[in-house]
Amino acid sequence: MHNDVAPRSGFEAVSFAARMKELGYGPYAEIDVLVPEFVALSNLAKEEPWFPLVTKLASPDHVALIDRGGGAYIILLKKGVKNPPSEKKTPPKKKPAGR
Repeated sequence: MHNDVAPRSGFEAVSFAARMKELGYGPYAEIDVLVPEFVALSNLAKEEPWFPLVTKLASPDHVALIDRGGGAYIILLKKGVKNPPSEKKTPPKKKPAGR
C-alpha cells in the first residue's frame, strides 16, 4: 500500500490517497518519513526531484521538513542516528531424530 497523492505509473491500484481524498474527511496529507542514510543508497530515490534537498538538508543536528507541494511532505530524520547493537542469538541445536 502507498500513500502517494500522485503515484508512479503502475502504483495507482495500491495507493489509498485518491480514495481518501474522495471520501472527503478533510484535507489529505501524504507524509513520508525518510532516513537519510537509506535514501542515499536508493537508486529509485536518486531519480526523485526532491533528492538534492535530502542531501542538502540531512543533518545530525535536526530533523527537516520538505514540502513537496500538493499536500505531500517528507520528514527527514536526523543523519547518523545509530541503532543499538542487536543481540545475536544462536538458534538451538536440533536433537537427532529418535529411532
